[in-house]
Amino acid sequence: MSVWQITVAMLLWQLTGAGREIVEIERSDQGLIGRSTIWLPATFVSMQFDQAVSKEEVVECEILGTTITGVSRFKGRLVSSIEGAQGHADIRCVLNGMIESEDKGTNGPAIITSSTSSSFAAIKILRFDGVGFTTWPVELNVATRLAIKNVDTHLKGIKGVVVKRIASARAEATQEEARGIAEKLTKNRLAERIDCEFERQLSQVNQVLTLGRASLVFIGIRDIRIATRRVEKRLEVGLVLATTN
Repeated sequence: MSVWQITVAMLLWQLTGAGREIVEIERSDQGLIGRSTIWLPATFVSMQFDQAVSKEEVVECEILGTTITGVSRFKGRLVSSIEGAQGHADIRCVLNGMIESEDKGTNGPAIITSSTSSSFAAIKILRFDGVGFTTWPVELNVATRLAIKNVDTHLKGIKGVVVKRIASARAEATQEEARGIAEKLTKNRLAERIDCEFERQLSQVNQVLTLGRASLVFIGIRDIRIATRRVEKRLEVGLVLATTN
């Protein structure tokens, strides 16, 4: 369950008079409009996003004429923090991790075994304005190392010796260029994956928020706004609910 599904559920729970010890409710009356602000500690909000990520996938690509296949292992840690501003709240999601793979490439009769290791740091900003979430393309830094493990061939005899010698010299001469290409491919693939995954999840959350807002309107909530405050140097995010008295 996402943080905003939890939030909407908590709103409804609070409005029915239950669970008052979890978050603080602040009420005020302004003319015909009554306002209730439900304050959520930013740590509670951000902790819903924090998680360890581990995935494995088969990777196929071509680098400098060499067809490469391998298994990529992705490990990372997502840590988030929340920042408040006038009328919205931003959730800053930072994903740090490592992608490692053992690869086998073929270039003509030559067989090249290599390994790549890419460390990365990704930042994704989510903005909630009381209506729904919006986001921007991920900010991503990637650093890749590539190591040639072995050069071989299925050819035997003198032909095999010549092929291995030529392939080894070429692999060594183009190693840095190949590393740069591998780094760019990794960065593009990772950015696309992160953006697509966030967009997919936010689409689902925004659908839930639309339904949640409809439910709140049904019970007399006419507007939802974002407020922030600091309590003893800690940030809290408030959902301001406006009702008709």
